[in-house]
Amino acid sequence: MAHFYELMKIHYKAPLQDMLRRGLSTADDHNRYNNLKREYSVTMAVAEAYWPVTFFKGRFDDSSMQRLIATMSERERELIPCDTKLVNWEKYLMENSHPRCHGI
Repeated sequence: MAHFYELMKIHYKAPLQDMLRRGLSTADDHNRYNNLKREYSVTMAVAEAYWPVTFFKGRFDDSSMQRLIATMSERERELIPCDTKLVNWEKYLMENSHPRCHGI
């Protein structure tokens, strides 16, 4: 994560600071600065929200679910599909993990 912060500082924060140092003399300069600063702030907020998930080195244990499936009849398995291998985990995490970030 430290590498990410260093890259953001070099490539995004430093140029914003340079823009302020040189001065924002026109309305276009102000608009450009405000847009870039907003993009930087949003990127940093999303990075902060997702860093625990991004660097998570664990694994998910579905042994309880597998035991449940083993006790179900064939008919119950058809009516209630609960095999974790059928879940689209990427879609699930994107849609359910941090709903506050979806409007960004």
